Amino acid sequence: MPHWHKSVNLCIRSQIRSKLIRLMQINNADVLRSLKEAILHIACEGMSDVLSTVNTNLDRIELNTATTISLFNANDTKAIVNALKTYLARTRMMTFHYSAAFSYLDEETGALTSANSVKICNHVRQTLDSTKNRLDNFSQTLMATMSIIESQRGIREAESVGKLTELAFFFIPITFIASLFGMNVVVGHLSRIYLSILSNATSKEFEGNLTWRIWAVTSVCCMILSYMALFRRMFWKWFPTPSAVHERLLPYLLLLLLRWYDIRELCQGWIRRRWIKICTYWER
Repeated sequence: MPHWHKSVNLCIRSQIRSKLIRLMQINNADVLRSLKEAILHIACEGMSDVLSTVNTNLDRIELNTATTISLFNANDTKAIVNALKTYLARTRMMTFHYSAAFSYLDEETGALTSANSVKICNHVRQTLDSTKNRLDNFSQTLMATMSIIESQRGIREAESVGKLTELAFFFIPITFIASLFGMNVVVGHLSRIYLSILSNATSKEFEGNLTWRIWAVTSVCCMILSYMALFRRMFWKWFPTPSAVHERLLPYLLLLLLRWYDIRELCQGWIRRRWIKICTYWER
């Protein structure tokens, strides 16, 4: 901003100096009229140059704002937006002063200007009005773009939190069952579960009723029930009727059971073979 303002000011000063020198050399009764029109032309040319520079900068900003903002993080985005707001505020203030200057020129030189001067003033005034409207529209577009970007970031963060919650939910049933078994819960029969507090902590804590198989089955069942409660809407969408449960869920569970049986047989066979090799090696 300061560089092109300085260059425009220097250009205006040099033009004023050269035109004043030429007017001083003219012996004409209309020197005052010509002088006012020359000053008006110089002012219009300077305003036109400044407005042209502003429009060029707005073109560049509009082309690069969306892609530039989306590539930076939150802090950099705020800095970019603040810089753009400052630039827009300064430019809007400049256009306000230009409008006030045009109002003054209309009052002072309205009766003295020629048709050419009126044409130049109208052109600059139209450019000034379009620049002001463009600044207002760009400010609204910038705010809308920032709102969309913040909404997209909020959606991505919410999706990440939801995925982390679903992942953490996997360990809740297992932790609950482990804590439940750690509080001396004794399983006597499948129809009843009761709490037994032992008088002393011994190795017979579970009295031989609880094994790792019972813990694993209980954990899996609790996990299935928990996920069914978590995804109950999806479950009812897949299985809207009891017949759908028989047609879809039971065959799927049977297939999982068969796969688990095959995997267990393979693991047992692999462990048995490895154990035979180890025993044979040590016998040698």
